Amino acid sequence: MSWDYRSSSSAIVAYLADALPLVSVYDRPPATFNPPAVILAHPQLVTRNQPRFAVDRVTWPLMCVAGANQADYVADLLDQVAAVIDDDPSLGGEVQSATAATFGGWRITDVSGIQVLAADVTLDLYQ
Repeated sequence: MSWDYRSSSSAIVAYLADALPLVSVYDRPPATFNPPAVILAHPQLVTRNQPRFAVDRVTWPLMCVAGANQADYVADLLDQVAAVIDDDPSLGGEVQSATAATFGGWRITDVSGIQVLAADVTLDLYQ
């Protein structure tokens, strides 16, 4: 099995959307959205044939977003996303392994003129 953008992103989004029904989950950064949201950003790095032939390692950030003054909510979203990944690292059998490896990148950003607070859960995914 090697990495496939469409199948991996679909699996991640479907898995998170089922587990987090009160949060909008997007398969790519949308032009506009309403928080709270979890957004699958673009992959940061794809390492082919790692750790062995036909197994690819993907470093993929999930952006957790809430209101600009809702740091506690963003922290809770980070923990919830990590817990969902930890509960089934195969994402329902779609990948070999996924780990919520790091939290970081806290920032205030603008979405259609509204400021929001965002932070990333970085997935380490093997497929």
